[in-house]
Amino acid sequence: MAGERILYVCYDPAWLVLRERVLLGEGYQVSTVLGTDGLMALSQVDEFDFVLLGDEGPLPDRQNALLWLKDEFPRAPVIALSRGAEHLPGSDCRVINSGSDDWIQAVADCIRRCRTSA
Repeated sequence: MAGERILYVCYDPAWLVLRERVLLGEGYQVSTVLGTDGLMALSQVDEFDFVLLGDEGPLPDRQNALLWLKDEFPRAPVIALSRGAEHLPGSDCRVINSGSDDWIQAVADCIRRCRTSA
């Protein structure tokens, strides 16, 4: 759904611009923060329609970010990109990133499912 406001939590500056451009190219409004510290520095996460948690960082960092998000902003839908069988409890939707560009379609599917179930 074009126009959704997405907060992208990226853990690797090398991926930040590439993934942000893909999201923008699909019509999403995107704001990006770098890592868990960047996320925690935000005062208003709930102004976004979705939080996209990147798969670039260490799993414990991403798990901590997810726990913090669900504690501080329990209504914020979180889409977690993951590598393989990583366990990210609390995410509203998990997208397994196989290294190809199909992650963006999976994110769109998650957004659609979250919107219809709300």
